Amino acid sequence: MASLTRCNETILFDLNLNTAVDDPLAHQTFRACAMADSGNSQDLIQRRGIISRQQLAPNITVSSSSSTTTSATTSTLMDNNTSSCGHVHQAQATVDVSWWAVNNHASNTHAANGFASTASQLENYLKRDDTCGKSVLFSKAGDIVMGVYIGSQYDKSGAAQLLSGLHDYENLLDKYVASQLALEVCGDKSLGPEIIAVFIDTTGNISAVQTALRGWNEAKCLTGFSGQELWTKVSLSMIPPSEISIVPGMKSQTLSRRDTCSYTQAVAGDGCWSLAERCGITQDDLESYNPVSDFCNTIEVGQYVCCSSGSLPDFSPQPNADGSCYTYTIQFGDLCSTIANTYNIPDATKIEAYNSETWGWEGCSYLMIGQNICLSSGDPPMPAAVANAQCGPQVPGTERPTNGTALADLNPCPLNACCDIWGECGITDDFCTADPADTGAPGTAQPNSNGCISNCGTNITNNDATPAEFRRVGYYESFNWDRPCLHMSPSDIDTNIYTHVHYAFATITSDFAVNISGYTDVFDQFVQLNGTKRILSFGGWSFSTDTDTYPIFRSGVSDDERSLFATNVAQFITEYDLDGVDFDWEYPGAPDIPGIPAGSPTDGPNYLSFLKLVRAALPDDKSVSIAAPASYWYLKGFPIKDIGSVVDYIIYMTYDLHGQWDYGNTFANDWALDLAEDWETGVASDGDETADATPPCDLSLTFDTLDALAAVATSYDPYCAQIYAVDTLGSELAVAQFNYTTVDTDYDDYFGYYVDYIKEMVPSVLNSFMNDVNGPGNQYFDCTWNRDGVNTTTQICPFPDIELGEGSYKLYFTLVNGTGFYNDLESNYGIDASWVTFGEVDMSDGCTNTVELEEGCQLGTRTWYGFPQAASNIVVPNPKDVVTAAGANMTTLMDQIQETSVDLLLAQWDGSALDAAQVLAMPVALVQQAVTSMAQVKAIGKAEEEAQKKELILTIVTAVLAVVPLVGDASLAAAGLEDVARAVALVGETTNAAFNLYTIVSDPASAPMAILGMMLGSAALGRDSQSFAKMGKLRRDTSEDALSDMGEVFTEKNTLINTIVRSCTA
Repeated sequence: MASLTRCNETILFDLNLNTAVDDPLAHQTFRACAMADSGNSQDLIQRRGIISRQQLAPNITVSSSSSTTTSATTSTLMDNNTSSCGHVHQAQATVDVSWWAVNNHASNTHAANGFASTASQLENYLKRDDTCGKSVLFSKAGDIVMGVYIGSQYDKSGAAQLLSGLHDYENLLDKYVASQLALEVCGDKSLGPEIIAVFIDTTGNISAVQTALRGWNEAKCLTGFSGQELWTKVSLSMIPPSEISIVPGMKSQTLSRRDTCSYTQAVAGDGCWSLAERCGITQDDLESYNPVSDFCNTIEVGQYVCCSSGSLPDFSPQPNADGSCYTYTIQFGDLCSTIANTYNIPDATKIEAYNSETWGWEGCSYLMIGQNICLSSGDPPMPAAVANAQCGPQVPGTERPTNGTALADLNPCPLNACCDIWGECGITDDFCTADPADTGAPGTAQPNSNGCISNCGTNITNNDATPAEFRRVGYYESFNWDRPCLHMSPSDIDTNIYTHVHYAFATITSDFAVNISGYTDVFDQFVQLNGTKRILSFGGWSFSTDTDTYPIFRSGVSDDERSLFATNVAQFITEYDLDGVDFDWEYPGAPDIPGIPAGSPTDGPNYLSFLKLVRAALPDDKSVSIAAPASYWYLKGFPIKDIGSVVDYIIYMTYDLHGQWDYGNTFANDWALDLAEDWETGVASDGDETADATPPCDLSLTFDTLDALAAVATSYDPYCAQIYAVDTLGSELAVAQFNYTTVDTDYDDYFGYYVDYIKEMVPSVLNSFMNDVNGPGNQYFDCTWNRDGVNTTTQICPFPDIELGEGSYKLYFTLVNGTGFYNDLESNYGIDASWVTFGEVDMSDGCTNTVELEEGCQLGTRTWYGFPQAASNIVVPNPKDVVTAAGANMTTLMDQIQETSVDLLLAQWDGSALDAAQVLAMPVALVQQAVTSMAQVKAIGKAEEEAQKKELILTIVTAVLAVVPLVGDASLAAAGLEDVARAVALVGETTNAAFNLYTIVSDPASAPMAILGMMLGSAALGRDSQSFAKMGKLRRDTSEDALSDMGEVFTEKNTLINTIVRSCTA
């Protein structure tokens, strides 16, 4: 459920309607596919494997005279064609439109886009779906969740027709003011096959949609709505029931041969009366053919009913010849009772008994869609394959074992990691805790648990013997000389503390030679160290992942290059008489390092072969080591057991993972890693800071503001001050977020003033553009001058007054370069094309007396035609949508700050506290800047003077620009930038703070926007030390002058952070 909610794409999915998604005791299975575009729909149909329930079709005619037909369908049949399910007819239907009103209206661009996306993806899918029988399908985009129920009497294209009526979402929502909307063809006496319906929820409530579809599956129409109206004469594609393809639930050869009755099968909504009509007999006859006590009151969905004398066939499944049970796959509306009725299993509890050893069986109360179960005695079936399963029996292509291997032991995880019930590998309690369901069946887990099927547990193993030798390894970072201050020389290292010092890092050229250029003096000092082992280390995060260097490790260990690479390294170590070599490749085979192509599965084996060559080329007294990640995800690319037998030791990059190496560390969690292999390891702690011992910090200290912290920051160690800074940023953001919410809810009037003032400015700006002396807009028109209907002259506008002369005349403006006209207007004057109309303007002087004539007033009628002027219906986009959308992402930002703060307080942050403080301060400062700007707007209030109106517009622009980086919807952010750009151009101020901020925010390549994009954008790097290191470096490489254009508040907060963390500024 959480994974489904987190996905930002439009998703199509299905589930079992009878296992509630909000049931805390249930494991719910979703079969989902992200739909990047409608072209994927056909592929989804082919892959989906959602097979319609095999059942007999009711013999119902579509007739308005039949009291059993839905009240919403008429007998009008139109164009027909043939589908794979029978002859399709177009029927006119009446659709009930119901809505549930709420106070907070969800009509906004983001919701509209989500609505349109879910509706169109469902529509595109159904147009291509040629499967028969009833069907359900869900779609989700953002908070919009849509579900469609299609009774077996409808062709799938009929549902597509119904969905096409939802395209004009904003009008629907404005009309109904609804958070939930439903379209249904469903009457009081409708049977399940006669129902077709759609339910939409705009708040992300999947449970509400599931409940509606479950009701329709039970032939129950919706109730309890706020309002309802009818859409009449809606054309839907229907299949007369007599023509629906019938696929018997059992193969004919499995049925016992005897005198059988003619029979039908009960569907949702059926009773004796409707069954008798379908059979073409009286109700008395029906009851006589089915001599069961209280027959009419005990009819259940799926139950077979005789329509004539005789007995029903024996539908009960039989075991297969190989001893395996008869297998059935759970469908979307299944209950044990309906399955038992369909397959003539007299007692539904037998299904429980048949499946006591079935993989994933959690009981009749928790059937999961797509699950394979037994409907007879016999060996349980292989579970259904799961496309992304990495371990266990559900890995695609896994065959039933014939050598006695337990299903749970199939496809074990790499590194002896734990495998959970979903086929996912991992090394934490989430993956390693065996917690079977009450049924005791394999492949199950208790509620809120992922269980474990193999390699379970987190106990330390192979720990009886004490290591023969202990090493304390430090990494000396030669690149600390790249920063402007806080330098450390090799001679500063206390060799009494470290048994081994790794020089980080030497690099490798494209021809696989060793390179220490740029730090030659530093390296010479390192070579002269005494009292410690001097190890040359290659690689590191940047070298392994930068776009210009990442291929070197991959190519260097390949079959063609590894010998040259190994020889060069060994010769260099020997030449400088170093004590060993270390390799820090991050990481062989990694599939998801940002910004570079995925690694190859051959990286790990090639790395092992390379290390063997290096070991062979070096004397025995020189060590070979590697760094390895503690993350299972990246460690699985290393053939670590084999590497452990080649190298002398492994630097285990534990960072915020904990284990035995934390003995005596007061900040360590009570937790241990279970890798059932044993090798000699050290623990890495390299980062962007010099590897000194972490200073003790008073973690009880808190500060309400950065000002309060800055006043005393110099009394604390810089590292402690940086931890306090991150915590204080959370406090400042909480205050800013509260104030921002107030702005969002109480400032509608001020946003209204902004819209009004923009409208007021359009006529004067347009007149300036078309000034008849030097207005730049004239160049796009031809002017035709007609004097008294006789003299006509055409030229490029304008006509100077001296040429127009006195008396009456007409001047016609003809637009000859519309593209240039509109581009110039929008780019340089901020006027949208829709704000302009062309019409007649009276340019007469309007003389009324001789005094005016004597003062130069001219008689006559002078009219200009086709002259551009302000439209009467100017629509100015309200910036409130951007402000509201940004508010939602502030919670995500707060989560990042709080999680990073906790990691720092618990000594679990493996990166630089300086990076965390400086990077996280930027978006907090932007929120504070927006709040300050809105306070200034309130102070301005309703303006009377032109200058005040311009000031209000630009102040709101500043607020909007400050929060654009926090808007998650890229299209909305782009639209917001376009709108404020128009406002800045319209006001005509290109030297103020708003214009400077716009210049930065509108350029994704600018350093501030690049950093914010890495943190909050659609391609955010994530909350990890490596990502923060990249953002922190970019932040420190940005000049303070460049940052000053971000605004006064931003600059003030930036200065405070630099003071607190004692950062050197560029």
